Amino acid sequence: MTDAASNECGDENRLETDLDAVGYPVWLLDADGSIRDLNAAAQRDGAFDRATVVGRRFWDVAWWPDRPLAPSLLRAGHTAALTDGDAHIRLAPPEGGGPSPTVEITFSLTGSGDSGEGRTLVAQAPPRDGVVFGTASSRYLGLRRLAAGLASAITVDEVITAMADLIAPAVGACLALVAEVDGDTTAGAGATVPTELIPALTAAIDGATPVVVDDPDVLQAVGATAGAPHDSGNPARLTVHPMPRPPDLYLPAIAVVLAWSRTSLAHAADQDAGDVLALCGAALHRAQAMKRADELATVMDALDRRAPIGIVSFDASLRVVHVNERLSAMTGVPTDDQVGRTVREIAPHLADTIEVILAKVLATGNPTEKTEIHGNLRGETDEDSIWEAAFVPVTDRAGACVGVAAIVEDITERRRTLEELERLYERERMVADRLQQGLRPDRLPALEGYEIATRYVAGTFGLRVGGDWYDLITLGSDRYGLVMGDVVGHGLDAALTMTSIHHALAGLCHAIAKPGPLLDHLDDYLTHDGDRYVATLFYGLLEPSTGRLTFSSAGHPPALLVTADGVPTPLTAGRGVPLGITGETRPDADIVLEPGDTLLLYTDGILERRGEPFDVGLERLIHAASHPHDDLNDFASHLLAEVPDPDHSDDIALLALRRLSL
Repeated sequence: MTDAASNECGDENRLETDLDAVGYPVWLLDADGSIRDLNAAAQRDGAFDRATVVGRRFWDVAWWPDRPLAPSLLRAGHTAALTDGDAHIRLAPPEGGGPSPTVEITFSLTGSGDSGEGRTLVAQAPPRDGVVFGTASSRYLGLRRLAAGLASAITVDEVITAMADLIAPAVGACLALVAEVDGDTTAGAGATVPTELIPALTAAIDGATPVVVDDPDVLQAVGATAGAPHDSGNPARLTVHPMPRPPDLYLPAIAVVLAWSRTSLAHAADQDAGDVLALCGAALHRAQAMKRADELATVMDALDRRAPIGIVSFDASLRVVHVNERLSAMTGVPTDDQVGRTVREIAPHLADTIEVILAKVLATGNPTEKTEIHGNLRGETDEDSIWEAAFVPVTDRAGACVGVAAIVEDITERRRTLEELERLYERERMVADRLQQGLRPDRLPALEGYEIATRYVAGTFGLRVGGDWYDLITLGSDRYGLVMGDVVGHGLDAALTMTSIHHALAGLCHAIAKPGPLLDHLDDYLTHDGDRYVATLFYGLLEPSTGRLTFSSAGHPPALLVTADGVPTPLTAGRGVPLGITGETRPDADIVLEPGDTLLLYTDGILERRGEPFDVGLERLIHAASHPHDDLNDFASHLLAEVPDPDHSDDIALLALRRLSL
């Protein structure tokens, strides 16, 4: 078959659909007058069966038996159309024949067949209010051109351009605009869209229904900007038709504006536009679906070649439909060796586990949480691998589950690394814990005339050991050093730093009497080799016989002095920067512990709560300390029960020193 013959065959296959879009009888004749095709309106009005009339002469089957001149007039019209390109005849009703109308029939030459002989289009155009509809040939040819333009359009923009150029003659309108509406802006195809038309466009799209416009100002604006060729200046009417937008195609908001002159209104029917616009809508949906398919293909190609995780999909029989390169690399099984096969055929040693999951997802349509799969892919090695997989149902448009997809990640090496880190971490924790226990004295020196209570509570921050410690150092007759410290951080580093500070402090406190200078020298000693750390430290020099306490704080939370009658006061004097932050000297301060007074030292773990300012925790401690107990150990237990967060992540160290009443 030649290309021309193939195209002609394709045209004939589309002919019936095209003619059916015209609401009145249309016949297509060969050069000898034989009926080649007829539309649904011709079959309906003439009560014809298409199969019985195709191939017969048109004038032999005409259905006006009351008009004896009809066959000869029809033959003459056909002959004239072959010669002149078109012809028009009128079949008047017989005299005395009642109200039968005059039948208007147009013959138009539409082209030539393989033999070069003309082919004729015949259209019966019934009258409406005495005005005859436009010629069938222009409508038919316009529809054919539109169908061809839409068929050749690939992208949405190409479809919109074809619509703007070709819709008007297909429906008999004098002008067509195609507007893409985005909020208050429009982009038109075919002609400029005036701003006066935007409200009607928006209303049609928002309401998903056609809008008729007969406002003279809008009609004048369209006439002025669009330059429509019509018979009387401005259009007589506009109809705005919104194009359907399937939600899964993400199609832009598009409306078609048809402008009708008085002549086109008389010669065209609005109802014909619906079928033509449906044809345009199908082309838009096809173009957008092709775009979405291309985008999806691009994504799938990227997932196939670059995704860092494995992806596999199964059909309803749980056979592999698709598998990406990453999963093939994980399993060591080439893609071609997996497609079309079941899990049991690919990985028999894992089949019992995976097949149960696949069957459950397929049956219920519910996805699974991430599932760990342990095993050996083919039983070729003694060491198991570990995969983490999530299984999701694959559904069709009706929501029926038609398969299962899985996202798979090989976490074998990650799990082994984590297990090794956990072992190393546990060893570090044990070393740090032993260091810290070695620095916390089992028993503090006894002070005549004083009572001491201590507490240490590990935090809930995993198993990490903190850098909190306390001590009471004997310096000589009637001199003792009170220590409460906290190294920033946890784990072995914090414990080692705490050990360094503890040993350095134990040596310096015998040589330097005043607490402030002692802390400055301690900081210089610990940072001379460039090591960086941050720690807070309270150091006080106590004379038990007088109750005099000289102290300095390197950034540590303020100690509390609780009087015998239960009034707590934060000791805000003698405060300086933390250890590890040089550049400032740390001052001293003095107080006297009267009989019955209690000094409370602590680390910040007792104050901290997630999302709460430090001051709020301090106020809570002050409030709890205002209810003293006769027994100092009971007092310490009371503070730990009332103040800290039950789920405190940081360690807590507490030292309470009370001067006994005389």
